[in-house]
Amino acid sequence: MLLRGLDQEELRQWAEKYAVKILREHPREDVLDAIRERKRAAQPIYVASASLDFIVEAFAKVLGADGYVATELVYRRGRCAGFVERDSTGVKLALLVADLGVEPKGFDVITDNPEDTDLMNSAVETWFIEDE
Repeated sequence: MLLRGLDQEELRQWAEKYAVKILREHPREDVLDAIRERKRAAQPIYVASASLDFIVEAFAKVLGADGYVATELVYRRGRCAGFVERDSTGVKLALLVADLGVEPKGFDVITDNPEDTDLMNSAVETWFIEDE
């Protein structure tokens, strides 16, 4: 993996700059409005993605989410070891329940991934977002 040996904190800093840039240059106002609406209603916001942990962590932070699950890399002594510890593909709902204590029913889902069927089937309301 090309990330092997890279500093974990530098990856986080890069990812946060990337998240800010993407959300500024390519905002999905419908998604951001839905997130703001739920935050105003004091509903928790979680980000669940199969993307790499440092990227998902950055988007969760910038969006003001209460937590996240992602594909986790292995880090040793603050450096990326270059391989995956846990892949979140297809198990996001199970990880939200196990890692964050999210109730497995009664939440809303915004997704762009048709394979998030476990999340969509558990949702009260689902928004499927296609690429613009």
